[in-house]
Amino acid sequence: GGGANVMPRLNARVERAVLFSDVHTNASWTRASCASIFTGLLPEEHGAARFHEKLSPHWTTLPEQLAAAGYEPAAFIANWVQVGRDTGFAQGFSEEDFHELASGEEILAQAGEGAEETEVRGAYARAEVVNRAVLDWLASDARDPYRPAFLYLHYLDPHSPYLEPPEPGTLHDPRERKRGLYRQQLRYLDRKLEELFLALEEALPGPKIYVLTSDHGE
Repeated sequence: GGGANVMPRLNARVERAVLFSDVHTNASWTRASCASIFTGLLPEEHGAARFHEKLSPHWTTLPEQLAAAGYEPAAFIANWVQVGRDTGFAQGFSEEDFHELASGEEILAQAGEGAEETEVRGAYARAEVVNRAVLDWLASDARDPYRPAFLYLHYLDPHSPYLEPPEPGTLHDPRERKRGLYRQQLRYLDRKLEELFLALEEALPGPKIYVLTSDHGE
C-alpha cells in the first residue's frame, strides 16, 4: 500500500503472493495483539490485554504447535519489552533459540551515560540487527539442519521514535513531517526485508513460506 516509492520491493513480491486486504487487529498495542496472533484468541480470552498482564502458559501457542510437529522454532525480537520472556512469549522456543535483541543493559550502553530519555528509547535493535541475528543463527551450530525451521522475526521498524532522516518537503507541517518520518521508516524496512529475503534464498534452501503482518496500526 501507500505511494509507489514507499515499499516498492515488498509490493513487487506481494504481486506474486496471496494478499489479505480486509483484516483488523485485535488490539491497538503490541502485547495484546501478538498474543492473539500466537494463540488465535481475542484479548479478553487470552488475558494479556493490559500492561501488567502476560501471556499465560495455559494456552497453546503457534510455536508450541509447530515444535510438536517437528519444526525448530527460533525467535528474534526487537520489542522484547512487549513480546519477550517476561511477558510469556518464549513458550515453544528453546532457551538458546529465543533471542531478545538489545537488552536493557545494551540499550543503556548504546545510548551512553547521561543520555536523555528520548535517546534511550531510540536505542532499539533496528531491522539490520534483526537480520544479522537470523543469518548468524542459521549459520551456527545451534541450527538443526535436519528439521524445518519456523522463524519469528519481530521488528520495531517502523515505530516511534522514528530514526530515519526526515522526508524532503515535509518540515513545514508538523503532522506531515511525522507522516513523512513514518514513510521513511517504511522505506528503510523495505530495503532490509528484501536483503533478508535474498539472503534466506542462500541460507535456507528448499521451499519457504513468508508471512508478513503488523501487530497494530500506528
